[in-house]
Amino acid sequence: MQLGDGSALRRIAARATAMAGGVAMAGVAGLAVAPAVHASPSATGVLRWAPCDGPEKSGAECATLSVPVDWAHPNGPRLDLAVARRKATEPGARVGSMVFGPGGPGDSGVQMVVGNISRFSPEVRRRFDIVSFDPRGVGAGNPVTCSTALLAERPSPVLKSQADFDATLAYNKRLRADCRARTGPVFDHLDTAQT
Repeated sequence: MQLGDGSALRRIAARATAMAGGVAMAGVAGLAVAPAVHASPSATGVLRWAPCDGPEKSGAECATLSVPVDWAHPNGPRLDLAVARRKATEPGARVGSMVFGPGGPGDSGVQMVVGNISRFSPEVRRRFDIVSFDPRGVGAGNPVTCSTALLAERPSPVLKSQADFDATLAYNKRLRADCRARTGPVFDHLDTAQT
């Protein structure tokens, strides 16, 4: 897609505006928003951006967003999600924020913004703040934790018999129980709808 085409820029701006509107609507609906990593929750409900920690000086900013563990119970337990942004390189040409999901499974949006920003063209970076997050269960988003010893016992993925199938099924049940116990309540809320 060529961004020199005005209609393409309008489509991108409309998508970015819709995404930003969705984030704003979520905030109005009662999402508590926390400030930069290692800080207490913001009373104003605004993300507080600060330079991202780490040895590389990427120019990216990081914050923490507090969300319900279970959206069906918004006043119940909460977890913190890491969020990162890289501001538009030409503030005068800035259209808005482009919020993207990192994909996956298991991809860190924060790492994509902090370290692997090359996936976005210079024109997109010039016109948009690039924003992403670590989904629940990934990176700094309350990662799934499992026993290293149990992971090392993984059976062969090649199933040649009913016995192989039964052994794999039993292993998967043990692994799920182990990961659930080590990860905590968010383990039951890692699906796409919860993310």
